Amino acid sequence: MEILKKATLLTLLITLSVGGFSQNYKVKESSSRKAPSWYGAMEQGYIITEAITDDLESAKKSCINDVKKMIIDAVAQNVKSSSETNMEQEVVNNQITSFMDEFSYSLKTESANIPYINSVSYSNVEDYYWEKRVDRKSDDVKYLYTIKYPFSSLELKKLVNAFNEQDQMMEGKLTELESAYNDISSVEQVGGALKDLKPLQKYFFDDVRRSKTTALVEKYSSVYGSLSIKRVSDELGKETFGIMYGDKLLTYSTPLKVKSNSAFEIEKQKHGDLWVVSYNYSTCYPEEINFLDISWIIAGRTVKERFNIKLDKGITGIKAVGDIDLVVKKNGANTILSIDLHMDIESTNNDQYTIQSIRIDSDEFITDLLFSDINHTISSKGIHRIKSTNREQVEFSTNKKMRVPLTKGVITFTGKDKSIKTMRFTLPINKQW
Repeated sequence: MEILKKATLLTLLITLSVGGFSQNYKVKESSSRKAPSWYGAMEQGYIITEAITDDLESAKKSCINDVKKMIIDAVAQNVKSSSETNMEQEVVNNQITSFMDEFSYSLKTESANIPYINSVSYSNVEDYYWEKRVDRKSDDVKYLYTIKYPFSSLELKKLVNAFNEQDQMMEGKLTELESAYNDISSVEQVGGALKDLKPLQKYFFDDVRRSKTTALVEKYSSVYGSLSIKRVSDELGKETFGIMYGDKLLTYSTPLKVKSNSAFEIEKQKHGDLWVVSYNYSTCYPEEINFLDISWIIAGRTVKERFNIKLDKGITGIKAVGDIDLVVKKNGANTILSIDLHMDIESTNNDQYTIQSIRIDSDEFITDLLFSDINHTISSKGIHRIKSTNREQVEFSTNKKMRVPLTKGVITFTGKDKSIKTMRFTLPINKQW
């Protein structure tokens, strides 16, 4: 916005005054014995206004509102938009440019949105006068209130400058947010933009910029409904996830939530723009559907995706084959002295593998059977017989439910890279007890 250098306009606007007397009433009370000389007159550098209502307080408030409207009119006619708007300019003899349409008229009803108008208050009134009037015919009571409010050309210039500065700042912020929409890089950026757009939506008084702001709010808000979760890496036991907006990865500092039907010891850690989820998959079995439920709560809505755990990512050159033989040595009916394990592991190559331990999950026993310290090394292709003995205290299960003739288990081993790995299996079991 820029100041229009129209001195005659200033004089016309700031010497506005309304008033007059009528002979149809009697003055029963007044604030002074005689009306002041400025009442019903015009004085340069002042706004003089009056109101007649049913009570004194509402007349007083009406006067202040009239002052605000007159100041708004003065400022509105002394500024013009530097951007495209729907305001019309009417030029008459190259002397007065009046800005019509939405600008001055909507400001009268939306002045609370214009920062500088808040400084207009009754405390700045230089003088006032009031009367209690009684109609001579009907005896109706009315109150007249009139005020003399200082408003010089210097004050007008200050208000115009303040308005221009504020308006340019707000319009600059809108332009900045429009540009930023095309380069969204984080979820927090969307929320920040919507927060910044709220005061702009409230401030803009012309249709063009208000409509533009509303459209931008809708565009930013729609981002939330377009977010999805992508699995960036599906390394078994350590998977990586991120939030996508279309084909663009967004950062988000809020931790994701993870649930699984089979994995446990789940941990999550932020790594750059992504979140890494680590988990123990030793209880995930190939014959079952194993999954991770990944979710974020964003702006009050839940973004959720289910990802199957790909156990084939953990396939190595060895696998458990054939039947598992369990030989139980007892002392009495139910006292177990030891359990011998015999099972076969097939290697599909000549790489070296060292079997460290085997855990058996069988319905026949109260607890899992752990065969530790096996340390059996395999270094050739073919089937290799593994033997181990469990001498820990173990008890038979007293549960009489139907026993499944299959057993699940986990083999812990090291490969040629010496890293510890696990491999799950489900095999038939041969019981010898």
